[in-house]
Amino acid sequence: MKARHKLSLVTLALLLSGCAGPLTAVPAVPARQLCEQISGNFSNAAQIDTLSPSVSRKPVRDGEWIDQQYGRFVTFSNPTFGSCSVFFEWRSPDRDGSVTRRRVWSFDTADQRVAMRFYSFRDESAFSNRDNWPLALAKLSPAQLVSYPFGCEIFFEQVAPRAWRGRLNDMTCTTTAQRSGKEIGLGAEIEVSPGKLVYREQGRYADGTLAFTVPGTASYIFLKE
Repeated sequence: MKARHKLSLVTLALLLSGCAGPLTAVPAVPARQLCEQISGNFSNAAQIDTLSPSVSRKPVRDGEWIDQQYGRFVTFSNPTFGSCSVFFEWRSPDRDGSVTRRRVWSFDTADQRVAMRFYSFRDESAFSNRDNWPLALAKLSPAQLVSYPFGCEIFFEQVAPRAWRGRLNDMTCTTTAQRSGKEIGLGAEIEVSPGKLVYREQGRYADGTLAFTVPGTASYIFLKE
C-alpha cells in the first residue's frame, strides 16, 4: 500500500544524486559514521562560480537553474530519533542570507541497511537563534516535527570506506500536493564523501510525468568549509 501524506511542494525536503542497485549489509556503526560525517558547514559557492551563463542562479519555472546555498549541519543524539541525527539550516546565498529550510535527518540501521528518515518542523522559532540550538535539539520531541510516512526512508549503500550513496524511491514515497491536489511520488538521491555532499530531489505525478526537480539542473554540490 502506498503511504500518503499531505504536504506543500515548497516544504519538500531536498535530496541528491546517486543510483539504484543492491544495498550492502552493514552493522549499526556505519549509521553513526555516516551521520557524523555530514556534520559541519557546507556551501555550493564553488559550483555556482563554474556555472554556464545560460543556467539561472535562482529558481525559474522553465529552463535550468541552481541557486547558491549555505548549510550548517549539526550532529546530535536524542534517543527519540534513531542512533544519530543531524539538524541542518540552509541559508541563501550565504551564511548571512535568508533561511531557506530547516530539517532533521535521523539515521539508524534497518534490515541491515543504513536508513535515514527526514522531518520538517511545525514551528521553527526555537531555532531562530543559533546559540539556542543545543538546548532545542536536546529537548526535541516528535510533536514538534512533521513526520513523513513509512515508505519515505532513504536507504544508503556504502560504496567506499567513507563514501555513501542513498536513494528515495518515488514508487514507495507518495504524497498529495497541497496546491494541485494531485498524487505525487517523491524521489531523491544523496551522495556523501569526505568533504562533499551532493543532493537532489524530484517529484513525479501518478502518470509518470515530472512535477518538479530541485535544483532545476544536475544536483547541488556542497563542499565542506
